[in-house]
Amino acid sequence: MRGPARRLAACLWLLAGTATAQLLPNSSGWHTWRVAALDGSNHGCCYSWQFGKGARGGACRLSGNGLEAAKLGHSVGMQPGQHSKHVRIFARLDQGRIIDAQAVSDRCPVDADVELDDLGTIDAQVSLSWLQRAWREQDGDEDLLQVIAQHAGGDEALIDLVEDPDLDQARRKGALFWLAESATDRAVAWFDNLLTN
Repeated sequence: MRGPARRLAACLWLLAGTATAQLLPNSSGWHTWRVAALDGSNHGCCYSWQFGKGARGGACRLSGNGLEAAKLGHSVGMQPGQHSKHVRIFARLDQGRIIDAQAVSDRCPVDADVELDDLGTIDAQVSLSWLQRAWREQDGDEDLLQVIAQHAGGDEALIDLVEDPDLDQARRKGALFWLAESATDRAVAWFDNLLTN
């Protein structure tokens, strides 16, 4: 681990238990980092859809409004159904608070029209810890749950949220939905235990 990745990890250790905003102190703008992906999950991209032709190869453009489909021209994008061992997280912050968060396969081409702070590769558990804390503090944003669900270990993180008695039912239901979507062996075992006990 080096450079920005080491700085983020150090912040997490030194500031554990403090507000999410302090993990990247007073940071604003777009940030990106790469983490190991949940095994077997279908990591997204931005696809163009044409009637009768389905999805065209995916590529994204990052603007002030977030990720959207980019015009491919003659370049080759990511094809539907392709998987990757890593996902790339994009998060827009305002004074340390996450305003928008999205995740795509790291095989998905992304052209940024905005200034982007690249933190490099981050340990998935470090990223999960930060995002879980953000989700708890920021009213249970659904986009954050989707991003959490794509991390390696995301199924366990979602189980922790579902089983947290301090969370209200609506927020736990959101985590339950993304746990079901993950369809990992761990998730299936958790549902099986729920139904048989």
